[in-house]
Amino acid sequence: MESIGEMLKTAREAKGVSTSEAAKGTRIKVQHIEAMERDDFDVIPAVAYAKGFIKIYAEYLGLDPQPLVRRFMEEHAPKERPPLVPEETRRGDPGATAAKALENMRKWLQSFGPARRRRAGYGVALGVVGGVLLVVVAVRCLREDNPAPGEGGAAVVAEGVSGEIVAEPPLPYLPVETDAGR
Repeated sequence: MESIGEMLKTAREAKGVSTSEAAKGTRIKVQHIEAMERDDFDVIPAVAYAKGFIKIYAEYLGLDPQPLVRRFMEEHAPKERPPLVPEETRRGDPGATAAKALENMRKWLQSFGPARRRRAGYGVALGVVGGVLLVVVAVRCLREDNPAPGEGGAAVVAEGVSGEIVAEPPLPYLPVETDAGR
C-alpha cells in the first residue's frame, strides 16, 4: 500500500507539475510540499496545518482529500495528548509537586516530533532570556540612586498651578567655573 506521500507525489507527477508549480498553485511552501511527499510531517508546525495542507494539495492534484486526511490522523497524529497540568494540581491537591508537572510536560513534548521539540526548546530559552532582561531593566529603573521626580530640587507650587516647579535648575545647567572666568 502506498504511503500518503507516495500517493501525492505520484498524482503530482501524473499531472506533470513540479513542486514549485504546485507550491504556486496551492500557496503552500515548497518545503512543506516536499516534506509531505517524503512523509516527513514533523516539518509541518501543527497537526491542524498538516491536515489543511493535505486537503488543499490533494484537491489541487484532483484526489479525494478525506481518505488521505483520515489516514494521516491514524498514522501520524498523536493519539492522546497528556494534560499539561496534572489532574491533582487542577483540584488544588497539596500533594502534587513540580516534579509531576515536569514529567507531564516531558510526556507532552515527546508526543511531538523532533523538529517541534527543538522549536519548543527555543521558545522556552527565548522566554527565559526575555524574563531575565525584564528583571534587569526593572532593577535598574528601581535602583535607589535614581531619584524620583521632584527629589533633588526644591519644589515650589504657585497658586492656581498644578504640579511642581523646580526652583533650582538641574546640575548640567549650572555655570561651570573656570580660571578664565575669575
